[in-house]
Amino acid sequence: MNVTADAVNDYLARDASEDELDRYMEVAQERRGLLATAGMAAIREGAAVALGKMSPSYLTGLTGTVVHTEWAGRRLATIQFDEKSTAVLRANGRAPEGATRHIMTGMPISACLPQ
Repeated sequence: MNVTADAVNDYLARDASEDELDRYMEVAQERRGLLATAGMAAIREGAAVALGKMSPSYLTGLTGTVVHTEWAGRRLATIQFDEKSTAVLRANGRAPEGATRHIMTGMPISACLPQ
């Protein structure tokens, strides 16, 4: 029998008990952890990335290339941002006027999404 994601979603929405929903949430969190670990493993020098949810919020969605990774209590990346993202950084006072590409250090790899 082939079970589809739609069938599972329908079951969860209509028929699942509280215990089944609790177990589903546990499994979903475990799966998210595995996906995050796999995604972080893909972040190496030369990888194209987009920043996920970041603070300050203007960093969210910026794109560029990883030029260096390091361990400083956690995995960090140095990213060279593309022209569009550098324009956002300039507008927020984080890149010098006239810069078309900007490098930032200390970006958490956990926030880097492979592109």
